[in-house]
This record gives sequence, structure tokens and C-alpha cells, in this order.
Amino acid sequence: MPSLSAEACCFLILGLPVMAGSGAVTGLIPIITGHAILRYTDRQIYQLYSIASSAQVGAVGGAIMIFPMSIVTSLLSGCDCGIQWGLNTILSFAFLVGAAAIGRDVLAHNNHDVMGSVDYITAAVIGTLVLWAASIALVLVIFLIWGCCSCVGAVADLGSELGASFRIRRTAKAAKTSPADAERGEAE
Repeated sequence: MPSLSAEACCFLILGLPVMAGSGAVTGLIPIITGHAILRYTDRQIYQLYSIASSAQVGAVGGAIMIFPMSIVTSLLSGCDCGIQWGLNTILSFAFLVGAAAIGRDVLAHNNHDVMGSVDYITAAVIGTLVLWAASIALVLVIFLIWGCCSCVGAVADLGSELGASFRIRRTAKAAKTSPADAERGEAE
């Protein structure tokens, strides 16, 4: 009879629930974001169903989709084909579309009152696009602030160097020596 190693048991006991939880959160956030945004449009379906129904669909679908997506990502991680960024983008959308569709079907099969698959997929895509745009904007703002702080620091350093140079010249004039002699005298 085959036996499992300690590492395999550890992965089954700890790793699988962590992966499922990670997938649930990853599926949940874009769908509820998209549902919340689409509530303010003229599409009545998003006002009739609660955001909690979208949260359930995203969590269930994400927890299921994380396993096949992890396998696909692992298989493609060795691909050095120069299109890794595009491939990751396509896989991210595939994960969310699959999570929305599978989560909806699982809940509908278990007698939950849910919207259509297309409505959840629309919410997932809208939520993903908004969250990506917000994260890109946040990164740009952080770089802008960092750049401004670096410039302020550089200007402050330049000001202190100019001030030191001015003091050396003033000391040299007062002592009637060369600036190099004054600088040596100030260092001592």
C-alpha cells in the first residue's frame, strides 16, 4: 500500500486550504467591486440581487478555480517565450471568468437564487479593470511622491554643499588665504 511522505501530508493538511482561501479572496474582490459599480448603471439585475450573492459566487468559484489555474501557471512558468506578461494577463482574466461561471453554476445547482453567468462575468471583468487601473494609478502616485522626495533631498544636499562652499570662501577672504587652505583649516 502506498504511503504519503510527511511533506505531502503537510501540503494536503495546510497547503490546500490556504490555496482555496487565497482563490476565494482573489475571486471575491473583483466580482463584488464590479457588482457595486454596476449597481449604479441602468441594468436592473444588479439592483435586484445583493452584493452578497456576488461575494458567494466569487468565493466559491475562486476556491475551485485556483487549483487548475495553479497547475496551468506551474506548467507555463518554464516558458521563456518573451510573452510572459501577456500570458499572465490572459490567465488572470481566465481565472476570473472561470470563477464567476463555475461559482454561479455550483450555487445554482445547490438551489441558490443567483443571476446569470454573463452578469457575474461582466461584474468580474468590470471589477478587474477598475482595480487594475486603481493599482496602476497608486503605483504612479507612489513613484511621483518618491521622485519629488528624492528631488527635495537632492536640492537640500546641494544647498548644504553650496553653503559649505560659501563658508569656506568667506573664511578664506577673512583670513586672506586660499580657499583650499581655508577648507583644510575648517576640517581641523
